Amino acid sequence: METVLEKNRQPIKLHSNLKKIVDLGLGTEKVKLMKESVFGNLSSVVNKRESSATLVVVLSKYYNSSNKMFELPNGIYFSFCSKEVADIIGMEDKGVDIHEYMQCSKSSFVFPPKALSKPSPADLKKKLKDMYVDDDASKKSFKELMSYFLVEQVLLCARDAKKLRKVYWPLVENVDWRENCNWANATWTHLHTSLDDVKKWCATREKQHCYIGAAPVLETIIYERIEKLRPEGVHQIDIPLIQKYTSQRLSASEWESKFDQLTSADIVICPHCTSVEGTSAPLSVHGTPAPFSVENDSPSFSEEKQKLQESAENLIEECNTPQKSYENMTKGNAELYDQYSCLVIELTSESERNQKEVERLKHEISRLDEQKSTLTFEKLNLEYSPKENDIHTVREEYERKIQELTAELAVVKKNHKRLIAEDEKKSKLLTSSEHKHQQLNEEAANLKDKVLDYKQMVEKLKNEKSNLEASLHSVSNSFEKLKAEKMSFLNKMSEFEDCKRERDALEEKLSRLEGDLTAKNASRLQDADMKNEISRIKSANLQHRLKIQQLEGEKKELLKKIDDLTVCVP
Repeated sequence: METVLEKNRQPIKLHSNLKKIVDLGLGTEKVKLMKESVFGNLSSVVNKRESSATLVVVLSKYYNSSNKMFELPNGIYFSFCSKEVADIIGMEDKGVDIHEYMQCSKSSFVFPPKALSKPSPADLKKKLKDMYVDDDASKKSFKELMSYFLVEQVLLCARDAKKLRKVYWPLVENVDWRENCNWANATWTHLHTSLDDVKKWCATREKQHCYIGAAPVLETIIYERIEKLRPEGVHQIDIPLIQKYTSQRLSASEWESKFDQLTSADIVICPHCTSVEGTSAPLSVHGTPAPFSVENDSPSFSEEKQKLQESAENLIEECNTPQKSYENMTKGNAELYDQYSCLVIELTSESERNQKEVERLKHEISRLDEQKSTLTFEKLNLEYSPKENDIHTVREEYERKIQELTAELAVVKKNHKRLIAEDEKKSKLLTSSEHKHQQLNEEAANLKDKVLDYKQMVEKLKNEKSNLEASLHSVSNSFEKLKAEKMSFLNKMSEFEDCKRERDALEEKLSRLEGDLTAKNASRLQDADMKNEISRIKSANLQHRLKIQQLEGEKKELLKKIDDLTVCVP
């Protein structure tokens, strides 16, 4: 397994970018169709700006997940809110929390939709490019698919860029949910979760990290609030605000140098927040109530009232504790929903039961809050209208209410503990599922390596086979040539045997004629025709000898070639 990031690869890959929207090539008719939708502004983006992955890495180093703030150099604190996100993506920061819709969605919905042949980003892009919007049904389908594309590929990206998640499909398929969901807040939450993931990854830097937050949104927030970090160029069209700026490519050291040079005066205060940023310490939005004090001439009244105030304040604090724990638990569940949404959908029935329990707890906490408010109001009345003869009555009333609230608080705490225990069980189940998923990923990676090795072996064998085929073809050609030469040699051998027989016959005839000539030598009567015949025979005999010598030389050469052929071709 790879433990150190390869030098020739980018350390972090951004899944969200504006280029995905522009590459769809939406015509005027499709952009106009989306105009009235909550995603209308985002659908009209024409700037193909590619965000800086290096900036995301540097920002993650300054990020503190506990308070969701960037602790920049020189004691500067910086944070952003969901209203800023809404301004940048051209939406409003209002509506129903996305997780409430996710809990209400049923597992029986159809996915992938009929409009998609395969649940893949490539098929979704192709469908959005090619589909016609000439009737009500096709227009409705296009709005659903386009909204789903913007959620999956830009705002709330998945870790696996090659797959589409079904968890967000019911939220865009239902028109009311799609238009009333608080997408800005969901994007804000997803950004913080993603920044925390990058910060954890920076500790090890194992493999290439995939940043799933809306990087163009984060980048635009930084440029809007810190002018010294802005790129030189500005895009001609800045509606929505997400496409206002051009690309900027800097190294990590260059970004860090720019952050080191910042002062608190360089930070633009968020126009939506009441907190002051850019100071040496973050200021809380929520103020601390002033100390409660009442002047009274009666010492006994002051003592009794002080005791009642302390008891009431302790009770109020105890009432706030389960609500804070519930809020923290809700945030934890939101993160779990975002990361393991598919598994949560399979546990819908259990989640619905827990949701009913949570709603009941909310109702009880609200009722406690109302009683708390009533108690506080009575305290104030008591503060400004003190009477000595009412102390005993007020004390008994306070003690009775305190006992009632204490009993109700005990029930709430018990239910709260039970809900936390159930939540821990679900968390363990999700952790186990994550472990199994990681094991499957590792096994898949090992299988991919084996498949790659087999492919290389097959390619090597193919090359060897090609070389052997070429050699075989060459040997076959040589063999055919040698076969032709062998046939020619056999023909010449036949001719050679014929010439040899003819030579032997001529030699025999010559010997006979020479004998006859010797016998007739005594006689001077020689026939002129006999002499001519002898002369002709001698001449023919000489020619046959020469031809035989030539054939013998060719015979030797052919025999040598036959021997060579026998060695090459078994």
